[in-house]
Amino acid sequence: MATSTAPRQAARTGPPSILLKTVVAVTGLLFVGFLLVHMYGNLMILAGPEASTSTPTTCGPSVSR
Repeated sequence: MATSTAPRQAARTGPPSILLKTVVAVTGLLFVGFLLVHMYGNLMILAGPEASTSTPTTCGPSVSR
């Protein structure tokens, strides 16, 4: 019968893996939120302040009566 010569793995120490995965998930969500807020801010800077307060325009000439 053959026996294994590989050393046994030591018991894992430190925080449980579910805690580490939760930390990674939460920080990922915070990072996505950070990106969305900054993308919105950059778009408002590029479009100007009137872009967020004006009414939508149509593609044709406006008709006023």
